[in-house]
Amino acid sequence: MDSNNKYAISLLSSTLRIKGEPELSIEETEKYKDSKHAHLLITRAAAFADLEEWEKAKMTLFKVLNTELKEKGYYFSVRNRIKKNRPDLI
Repeated sequence: MDSNNKYAISLLSSTLRIKGEPELSIEETEKYKDSKHAHLLITRAAAFADLEEWEKAKMTLFKVLNTELKEKGYYFSVRNRIKKNRPDLI
């Protein structure tokens, strides 16, 4: 896999989360944590949410607002998970 293909990395991250491995998902996306790729940031935020690391999830999701996100459904899905579990953060 091309390590510069952010779509492939975000797909890998999502797959790892589905397999119940959010820690590995975060590890695989660590070098892209400052990326401007919305889908990659959203799946990374979701992995933090899977681990109930709500502050990290929020901070990662906040970075998405600085991208050109076209599909907002996934963004709001993760945002709503954070809000439900830590309403003080949002």
